[in-house]
This record gives sequence, C-alpha cells and structure tokens, in this order.
Amino acid sequence: MLEGVKVYNENGWVLILPDAERPVCSVIGEGFSEEFAEELTNIYARKVREISRS
Repeated sequence: MLEGVKVYNENGWVLILPDAERPVCSVIGEGFSEEFAEELTNIYARKVREISRS
C-alpha cells in the first residue's frame, strides 16, 4: 500500500509520494515514451511546487 497520489493519463501516469522524514515529495512518471513521461512528470512537479508555495 502506498501513501500518495497516482494520476492516470491515457498515455501514462504520475505518482506523487510525500517523504515521511523530510518536507519533500517525489514525482515519478511513466509514459508511452520517455519524452512524454518527462513532460508529465514536470507538469505535476510544477503543480506540487505551486501548491506548496501558497
């Protein structure tokens, strides 16, 4: 069982996992191509940064 959020997209997914010890999150993505996985991961990493700053 994982604590975090997994967001599915038609071409891949992103897993956002908070760290239990430090105030950081890991953002892990997988997609139909390396470029798409990187783009999807970057999108959600930016969203996490925006939420943490507000």
